[in-house]
Amino acid sequence: MKLLKDTYYFFHSFLAVVTFTFLSISPAIAADAVLSWDIPSTYTSGSQTTDIAGFKVYYGTESENYTQSIDVGYTTTYQVTQLAENSAFYFVVTAYDSLKVELGYSS
Repeated sequence: MKLLKDTYYFFHSFLAVVTFTFLSISPAIAADAVLSWDIPSTYTSGSQTTDIAGFKVYYGTESENYTQSIDVGYTTTYQVTQLAENSAFYFVVTAYDSLKVELGYSS
């Protein structure tokens, strides 16, 4: 089993730190990515976040072309499963409020 871990810092519509842990299960099967992030306390404008209700994870095999999305609810860790082995994936996270209005991509 291979374990790769990188931390990426995203600053866009909210401030967050997203940590990716990639687990390789088997060369012939699939891989998982464990994502984690901090709940933003401020918007990039500096004002306080007061109504964060949950998060969405978007991903795809091309940067800025995210073909899959998962509403993960109000959690700061999520494991994306069944990713194609030996493929690059790009991930972004958005926060949303109680009306399901999303902030911009984490970047």
